[in-house]
Amino acid sequence: MHAPYRVPARPRLLLAKTSTVWLWPGIPLTERCYGTVRPTSPDAMRFWLSKFLGPEIVGRPVPMHVAQAAEHLTSGDETAAQRCLDRADTATMSPEGAPLAVAVATRLGVDIPDMPIAKRMPLWDRRFVAYLASSFDRFAETADWLDKAGDWDPDKHPRWPRGSNEGRPGWFRPGDQPGPSVPTSPAPDRHGIGGNRGPRLDDAPPVPAEDPGPSTRWQVIKMVATWAAKRAAIMAGEDIVGGPVGVLLNVAQIASWVHDYGPYIQAYTDVPQSLDDLEAAAQGPARRGYDVHHIVEQTSGRSGEIPTDLIDSGENLVSIPTLRHWQLNSWYQTPNGNFLDANANSMAPRDYLKGQGYDERRQVGLIGLRAVGVLK
Repeated sequence: MHAPYRVPARPRLLLAKTSTVWLWPGIPLTERCYGTVRPTSPDAMRFWLSKFLGPEIVGRPVPMHVAQAAEHLTSGDETAAQRCLDRADTATMSPEGAPLAVAVATRLGVDIPDMPIAKRMPLWDRRFVAYLASSFDRFAETADWLDKAGDWDPDKHPRWPRGSNEGRPGWFRPGDQPGPSVPTSPAPDRHGIGGNRGPRLDDAPPVPAEDPGPSTRWQVIKMVATWAAKRAAIMAGEDIVGGPVGVLLNVAQIASWVHDYGPYIQAYTDVPQSLDDLEAAAQGPARRGYDVHHIVEQTSGRSGEIPTDLIDSGENLVSIPTLRHWQLNSWYQTPNGNFLDANANSMAPRDYLKGQGYDERRQVGLIGLRAVGVLK
């Protein structure tokens, strides 16, 4: 004989109700089609889950539990569906997910999930959390309906919803008032933050779940950095403290090990800087994700062609992103139509510079910095 199923003491993040699986505060993770309840795509599901559970959600079988719950909802068994959801690994909020839940609850006037918080450094700052919370406004009606129904906290009283003209959002309102009818489940936004302008899940690069090791690791990081730079350019108009990379690195497809290389990816998304700014940064403390580059290359100093005091002078040193530095090295070795030999054949810049003086080497060095998107 099976032991009776017991409802967890803490409020849930996942709830089975009205033939739908909901993620707090009211995000549908399933949809009904011709009488069958089907889960949304795992990518869209993990996108929303990662906002509260962090990048650690990657690799967890939560979509599988939601799919099992959907099967039970198809047959009308909400109790069995909820049992599946309560077995999913969603019991601990991430350090950035907890303040996000507070911000969302404040905006929508609903209760906050009472859950333990994982112990690690948060990935987002306070102002970015406030920005991210606005993306949950589209679920205000569903969140209010579920919250009034008492499914997230049985002991609470109804509160004024966000946008109410009668009371302050989040404050208790007197007596029960009829709530809205069960809303139609909107599809999760596949494009993420910023609607069509934000980071898309369907174009994120494929990343192995585990660190592939030194032979492949940097190929993956460069691939992610290139994608992040393109998406960051699209999001450039958004007022995001710390830049859009904080959003991009938390989409579902990006494996958690990539976060260790976040400074390199963040640096790669930098907009071109002035020469003065690049030189000033080179005189400051070392920064992870950046290298100090010699505009006139060190090899010319070692060969005796250029005095070493010029090579090591402040005007010859700039701080540039490590991944851009690698691109620049490749640029120097690749034949370029701007540099021709006596027979009008393209030459690699490094070959062209042999025997050239300091001024010519510096001008070519500045051309290279512009070519890889470092210098304005």
